[in-house]
Amino acid sequence: MLANGGLNGEGQQSTPGKMITPNSAEISVRRYKDAPECDVVVVFRGQELSLRCRDYDQAVRWARIECKTYKVTKGFTVQQPVGALLTKLASVARRARSSRMTPWPVERV
Repeated sequence: MLANGGLNGEGQQSTPGKMITPNSAEISVRRYKDAPECDVVVVFRGQELSLRCRDYDQAVRWARIECKTYKVTKGFTVQQPVGALLTKLASVARRARSSRMTPWPVERV
């Protein structure tokens, strides 16, 4: 055990075999052109967490909270994927059409 409470000289916790860096998370806001909804995406230790927000203002507030939580000093980025929402919706529609069961009862006359 180190004399300074488990921290090495660089202010990082000393863990055998692992190095914990304070800025190891990446936070971004995905903003879609066709819809008001936005996603806040947090990538931390190879895992991706996505949070759907109702509008851009709510996404910015959540992104700031995530920056504070993960101690990201550089802030977050804003991404605008081209046609990503339409592609996702189209794939969901194709899956619904190709399934044998309909999502709602069909009345036959």
